Amino acid sequence: MVAMHPQINTVDFNVAQLSMVGGALTVRAGYEPVGPARVAITFKDASLRPPQLQKLFEANYDLLLSIFNPEGWLDITYLDQEHRVGRDDKGNVFVLEKLS
Repeated sequence: MVAMHPQINTVDFNVAQLSMVGGALTVRAGYEPVGPARVAITFKDASLRPPQLQKLFEANYDLLLSIFNPEGWLDITYLDQEHRVGRDDKGNVFVLEKLS
């Protein structure tokens, strides 16, 4: 059995309609290798800060999480020691560069 690896992603944002109140959505997920180049991603939990925004978006929290949709899979192609190409189950393609 392969252990699930934790991953935390945070999106910082400003809400213009609230006089540019700053906040952050943090999503915690796990990933598990399921093939030579694919990992399965499983949602663990999420939090919204500051707490005032958590209360404001509480009624639409599921909608907010569905936008980021942390469940699914990710295929990773290794180009070289510094570059990776990723493709997910939602049709997104991205290039990652390792910074020294």
